[in-house]
Amino acid sequence: MAELKGTFYGVSVGPGDPELLTLQAVRLIRKCPVLAAPQTSSGQMLALDIARSALGKALDGKTIVPLHFAMSRDPAVLAASHKEAVQAVRPYLDAGQDTAMLNLGDVSIYATFGYLQEILQAQGYATAMAAGVPSFCAAAARLNQPLTGGMDAPLTIAPGSRADEVLDAPGTKVLMKTGRQLPALLDTLAAHRDGCVGMAANMIGVNKRIIAFENDGKHEVMFNPVIVKQSGAYEAEEGCLSLTGRRKVRRFRAIKVQWQNEKFQLRLKTFTGWTAEIIQHELDHCDGILI
Repeated sequence: MAELKGTFYGVSVGPGDPELLTLQAVRLIRKCPVLAAPQTSSGQMLALDIARSALGKALDGKTIVPLHFAMSRDPAVLAASHKEAVQAVRPYLDAGQDTAMLNLGDVSIYATFGYLQEILQAQGYATAMAAGVPSFCAAAARLNQPLTGGMDAPLTIAPGSRADEVLDAPGTKVLMKTGRQLPALLDTLAAHRDGCVGMAANMIGVNKRIIAFENDGKHEVMFNPVIVKQSGAYEAEEGCLSLTGRRKVRRFRAIKVQWQNEKFQLRLKTFTGWTAEIIQHELDHCDGILI
């Protein structure tokens, strides 16, 4: 009689807020004696941390399997790391233990689980997926902004590396995995430190709503920034890397900005004075406005 093998589950834990775990995810995490999760080179296991925040002591006594994935574009290197991850979970599956691989966002969207699932299915193991809340849906909800303007409005989802192929498409575009654009933005800001205190991503050919600026001697980066409140209108005179000369423009002395940081955590803060003016200038760039 053949031994009963465990099932390999891909369990979505959402974008970070433990309240966004589904009831199905909570049930499977409680059920599986083995939890596998990606681990960074610094030892962080973000997906596991989210699950622990939601379930607390329910994770005590479970076997935790760190999975290490190569940060490379080399197909051979990636394939090798996927095989190593499979080897890490197979002993538990062979012992009949159900194993849940925890995934950020939704397991069906740009998730590493899919690579392991393909290998394990080919080897005769049972797999299953538990859906979750993707980051762009959570971000839209937190911003109180629908992703689509109507029932017939298209929605395009693509990785940041394919931005040029989708930005001209109609409707809303969601670009994922855009973190690698940050170095180019910050490098450009540093190169123009003497005459530039802020940059918008589209100034260097990156069509994303990202700005970087100098704040108290440090560079700050904002993803998807939106001004939610403003007061104290005045007339300013500004220059810009994109234009020659200086021009008069209407600004506000105090602005309250909602944005996501580099970990895509939502932030809300009031800025005043010179910093507020810089932010307003860069947001004009994001909106296609040149002073």
